[in-house]
Amino acid sequence: MKTLKRQDGQDGFTLLELLVVVAILATIGGAVIGTFGNQEQNAAQGTATNSIAALENSLRVYEATQGQLPNDLESLACRPAAGLTVAVADIEQVVATGNNAVATKAYKIGGTSNLNGIGGGLGKKLADKFDLTAVDALGLINAGVTNLRYAATVACDDTGAVQATIGSITVQGALSDITIPNHMFESPRPSNKNRGRGFSHELAYDADAALGLEPLMIWNRGKD
Repeated sequence: MKTLKRQDGQDGFTLLELLVVVAILATIGGAVIGTFGNQEQNAAQGTATNSIAALENSLRVYEATQGQLPNDLESLACRPAAGLTVAVADIEQVVATGNNAVATKAYKIGGTSNLNGIGGGLGKKLADKFDLTAVDALGLINAGVTNLRYAATVACDDTGAVQATIGSITVQGALSDITIPNHMFESPRPSNKNRGRGFSHELAYDADAALGLEPLMIWNRGKD
């Protein structure tokens, strides 16, 4: 394909190059129109669907190779470390700003603000997509999930320099000051007083009373 000549004698664009430019502009325009046509939300839903499918597949592979589902999973919630039974009335969604967590209650961890360093734990937008609910633990136990990891309620607020004993270690520091958030549900470390504030809780079910409620985070599908 010959190159077009401009009147000043310099080479211009070929027809192929012009077509490529037009194609790029059409693609960009289509993306902009797609954004206004709700395609962005559809793409986000598609990504979420693929992520859920990949997670489900990973669980199936784990179960096939290990003979059980993953155990001792993180709950994204706080509960009394003493192993007290948590009734429906003892479940709050988040620790109210400016108030200390009540040691006998269960809460979402964080969930009060989307600003970095405020509230600690989950951001509000993500936390609002879950409901902290009392769930019958029998189904989990039958599936092989016998333990869940919780953060101790006594160390689950962000009102200042928290000092709470979990096991034999005293946790010191605010929730939002944790240096590695994904270690929040680990057991406290003697060498780092504010990294882990979690514990492993054994699920229980009373067959006679047909009761075994545990505070669990349930995805609210009705919320964007």
